[in-house]
Amino acid sequence: MNIILFEEFPPQNLIPAGDFRAHHIAKILKLSVGDKFRVGVINGVAGVGTIKTLSSEGISFDFQAEDEPRELLDLTLLIAQVRPICMKRILRDATMIGVGRIITFTSDTTERSYAKSKLWSSGEYYKYMVDGAMQSGETGMGELLLEDSLKSVLEKYKWEGKVVLDVVGENPSLATIEELSAPSVLAIGPERGWSEAERKLFRESGFQFYSMGRRILRSETASVAALILLLGQLGHL
Repeated sequence: MNIILFEEFPPQNLIPAGDFRAHHIAKILKLSVGDKFRVGVINGVAGVGTIKTLSSEGISFDFQAEDEPRELLDLTLLIAQVRPICMKRILRDATMIGVGRIITFTSDTTERSYAKSKLWSSGEYYKYMVDGAMQSGETGMGELLLEDSLKSVLEKYKWEGKVVLDVVGENPSLATIEELSAPSVLAIGPERGWSEAERKLFRESGFQFYSMGRRILRSETASVAALILLLGQLGHL
């Protein structure tokens, strides 16, 4: 964690002893009374916390505001449902990178039970996004949206710049992209790839097809690599 984040600051700025953030401050960072740490509110102000007390009740701190939240990237990661353990990494890493929106949906080649995972039904996904934001050192955290299918996504949301990764066909390398209008979207499929019906939907919606080479990557690997490459090519890093 490079910043400690809250949805809102706890009463009297006291982090309860059982809170994972208190454990991180005391046991991982090994901070003591008078020590400082970076702290903020999700999608809100960030600043410096100074530890006042360490007790069996928890950790209390003073707060000095320093920074307003920075804008997130005007970029959507459109990611097909994958195994929950893989999706956890995607949510964390995409949030860490700073994408403004993550949309996930059930692809034609996706195992349909993934959409019913407790990752979604219990709200567990949220903690992985918070973890990504805390790793980034920033307070900004984008939104997550769940959709039924690619067709429903393309009917509901509109972008100017549209990129889809696909290993099928003679698609140019993503490393050659030079311009992408905002708001933009990067679509990444499941490890079994897109169906022909989905490729047709992408073409009809004006997506540009690119590849990351001939080898089929894990979805979480492709997501991080493609986001970093795309943002680097477009001068956003």
